[in-house]
Amino acid sequence: MSENGGPIPSMVANLLQACHYCCKDTIDLHLEKRRLSKCSKCKSDDWQYHKALCKALRAMTQDCDMKQIATDNLPPEILLPTTMGRMETHIMNKLSRENGLEELKFVREFLGRELTASEQNTVVWQPKCIGCGRTDRMIRAGAEVESAPAISVLFKVPRPKRHALKPCPKCETAFYCCEEHWKAAQAIHAIRPAEEGFDSGRTQCQLYEELRLDHSFMSTMTDGSGHLVWIPERIKQQWERLEVGQARKNWEKEFANELKDGLPSIAETKESEEMTLPPALRAISVGLSMPMTMLYALQHLNDDEEWTRKPELTIHVLGASGRKEVAAGIVFEEMLHRLPELEHLRSYALFAPAPPNFKPEYMDTCQECSSRKRARTHELHAMLYHEYVEMMGAQYVEPDLAIAFNTGVTFYDDDWKETIDLLVRRKIPSAFTAFNEEEARGEAELLKEAGATLIPEMGPIRNPWGSAQLAPDLFRLTGFYSDNRWLAGAFRG
Repeated sequence: MSENGGPIPSMVANLLQACHYCCKDTIDLHLEKRRLSKCSKCKSDDWQYHKALCKALRAMTQDCDMKQIATDNLPPEILLPTTMGRMETHIMNKLSRENGLEELKFVREFLGRELTASEQNTVVWQPKCIGCGRTDRMIRAGAEVESAPAISVLFKVPRPKRHALKPCPKCETAFYCCEEHWKAAQAIHAIRPAEEGFDSGRTQCQLYEELRLDHSFMSTMTDGSGHLVWIPERIKQQWERLEVGQARKNWEKEFANELKDGLPSIAETKESEEMTLPPALRAISVGLSMPMTMLYALQHLNDDEEWTRKPELTIHVLGASGRKEVAAGIVFEEMLHRLPELEHLRSYALFAPAPPNFKPEYMDTCQECSSRKRARTHELHAMLYHEYVEMMGAQYVEPDLAIAFNTGVTFYDDDWKETIDLLVRRKIPSAFTAFNEEEARGEAELLKEAGATLIPEMGPIRNPWGSAQLAPDLFRLTGFYSDNRWLAGAFRG
């Protein structure tokens, strides 16, 4: 997948264990100045994409201010000889976030512009010591300062070698800069269940192994790019209320058999089914979490099931992303498949920046939907939602649902204030999702401050139809997130 001319690397590529460009785990990787890994096929084709970024990253390790930051952000001495508990983990995550933000700030200022998605991923998604939160670049930047005897003794940090970070021998996704840090972090990495693994008792190490399995599966199914966009080619005979339980169990119960029928190679043998069905379910959940979450929201925003018998539904997607809600919009057809009396699904994506506005476009539907003359139309509008409502004036039609997927409202609350106020004032049925619990609770507070009366069953709470495919938190040493993992809140006014 690419954006703004450059490739968006996978997690494994950013750990320098797969090609930065084709994302394949080839054995002929070339480490470009310890900043990018490339296979021999892609080695000569990428300089135009990373020339400026490469210079910025090189300058970072030589910058005096960054050298001092790398030393200032070492953890308190008391953490290192002991096992890291909940409080210590919180401190380490805070330091890791500060280090990541400092690196982003330096690169932005060096380049004199905002970073593309590819560049931001390259800076943020990189190995970090699980004991001190520093990246290889930060360690090398602070090497001269740390070599002073007092610093080395106090923090037990050795002068870094050419490759400062070593991977966990089991998952190869957690890293450490010295044995003291590795020993201190064993409890949070390989002993205590991770927060996101509490339903099955899985540790961070085990979840990282799952992530690598997902990466291998996606490399096989999609050549290492994009998402596995898939929906069952069946139409339900009647509306069936959605389950409230745990997301992983919901996906397996609802889609496992249909997925085996739709992708027969998954279940060729019992062995292949055991190996590929779990990552396949997690992969399809990324896209399908959007229509399933919309149906779940409609189920709770309506007092009865009259909405399931409407011939037409209108959905407004706020703060949409060109790489998710638009590119993978085919999955919205699952709403037609689950609502047999629905004849026309209208979706409007509102986001900025966006391609130029265009008139309603009729999207392709499955053969059975086409034979029944059922339709799905989609519109894009390059503006914020309150601007769209103002532009439409008397022609504005209230949607059956306004939904915002993973928009990071808490980080851009100024941009969202007018939209949220409008949704509450006009009593538009609305729902907001978030990547993780912290964002969900923050968004819920913003919604309540705007006067929204939140429906208790809709957040802040874990979304039973959130994506089951996890990704490591970008700035923290522990924690994971996934698309629509949490429901921040839903309201009718």
